Amino acid sequence: MSSERKIPTPVGGVPIERDFAPSIVFAVAFSLLFPFIVLRFAIPSRRTIIGFGTMTFAIERIVVYAFRATQAHNAAKRTWPGLLIYLQMSFAQGYVGIASDAVPLLRLSLSTLQTGKVDHKRTRFLTRLFIDQFGLLYIVPLALNIVQGTRYKAALDNQKIADGVFAFRYAASALALLATFLTLVWLLLAYRRMPDMKKPAAHRLMFILTILMIPSIYRLSVMYNTIPELMWMGDGSLQSPAAKAQFYVLLCLPEWVAAALVIVPNTRQDFETGPFGDWRSFDGQKSVFQSRKANEEQREQARREYELNQLHWQQQQQQQQQPPPAPQQTV
Repeated sequence: MSSERKIPTPVGGVPIERDFAPSIVFAVAFSLLFPFIVLRFAIPSRRTIIGFGTMTFAIERIVVYAFRATQAHNAAKRTWPGLLIYLQMSFAQGYVGIASDAVPLLRLSLSTLQTGKVDHKRTRFLTRLFIDQFGLLYIVPLALNIVQGTRYKAALDNQKIADGVFAFRYAASALALLATFLTLVWLLLAYRRMPDMKKPAAHRLMFILTILMIPSIYRLSVMYNTIPELMWMGDGSLQSPAAKAQFYVLLCLPEWVAAALVIVPNTRQDFETGPFGDWRSFDGQKSVFQSRKANEEQREQARREYELNQLHWQQQQQQQQQPPPAPQQTV
């Protein structure tokens, strides 16, 4: 490979010996969240699918850090193309997925607003109308990260593709930062204008969104680095102790804190929601399950009315068939 080649440096660097201990620590840390995921579905008062993406992410992170620890311990596995691409895509996608889970939480915060005797029906309607479209903004960086991840192997031998990977990485991180920032701004504006917003839930969501901007800023600050070959240990490799510490503190730690804040607290209670969150387009709209239950109740009511009418008809028939009473004889 030519020394003129400029390959985008893997964020976090290629795993080496000094990555082993922190990888084990984070694998254990994410494992500690697993019992809360089980409790989320086992306890009826906590059961809700809100944050399901984050729960999936937390489980996947256990695998990711196990792979990273394996690479750090085994030099032969450090440059496996498939594993390298998977880990880079995972670290690019993780915090974006958690931030996208904040959109349904924002919707929950705004869909039940009432101030005294004022019922904000218009606010709820507009929120439900626009927030789903706004959530699509998170799909763009996720898609760009998939593209840059799948093209990284080819970028090792093709400078033109490597330049494209540069562009995709920067675009994905910038858009993720923008989407997270806009979600936070929306929440802050609603918090300021709607004093009846649930304070603990809003504060938790604010902290989640704020801390999730750190990984994007970190990635934008280090992705200018290039290496001439994958196992390069010199300038730009992100292999120094300081660079490794920045990776784990500024990307891995915020991910874990944000995931814990989504998974551990009782989201169903804090946001006063049900098992499926707020899925309605307008107030009063029934779900498929509610409509089915209402239809069953209507059929049951109709059946009871029919049985009562039949019983009343039978009683009338019996009365008509009875012979008239015999006339009384006078003495």
